[in-house]
Amino acid sequence: MINASVSIAEKVDPATIIALIDNSRLSNGKAGIVFTGDTMYLKPLIGNGDKILLKDISGAFYDIETIMNDRGKTTENRFLKIDYKNKESIKIVSEKYGKDFPFKLIAGLLDDFNENVSQISARSQVIQLNNMSPHIITIYFRIIIAYLKDNDGVIDSQEYKELITLMTKSKSEKK
Repeated sequence: MINASVSIAEKVDPATIIALIDNSRLSNGKAGIVFTGDTMYLKPLIGNGDKILLKDISGAFYDIETIMNDRGKTTENRFLKIDYKNKESIKIVSEKYGKDFPFKLIAGLLDDFNENVSQISARSQVIQLNNMSPHIITIYFRIIIAYLKDNDGVIDSQEYKELITLMTKSKSEKK
């Protein structure tokens, strides 16, 4: 998460990160998507990323364009178009982010975003976790641990380090 906060999210405070989609080849947080309470940061494998403000989004649209070149070969270009209430738009394309980028998922999350979200703000998630009851914190960490074990059944050293860091910041006990 710390790598993602620096590489993807322009050095945003890691405590404000709500969600991370790691799209890097080595799962090291160098490319993908970072969500804070008010911003979505996108970073391709190569090149500079994009910063998407979540306030005043009127809708999002995903589509695939099929283009034929001079030799008759067709290529598919995926894209995500994000529209704002002030009539501005942002277009995110597969030529920059690759075909494996979750364009459709993001479109689903952002379509009618502001109609479904009552408050947009970036706050420290650790502080909010500290304010929860010990029972809820235990359930939260059980979910995190299940997620970490999901892909290969074990928690590797890097995942364990991040888990302990999160537990320390939330003043939780190791169980």
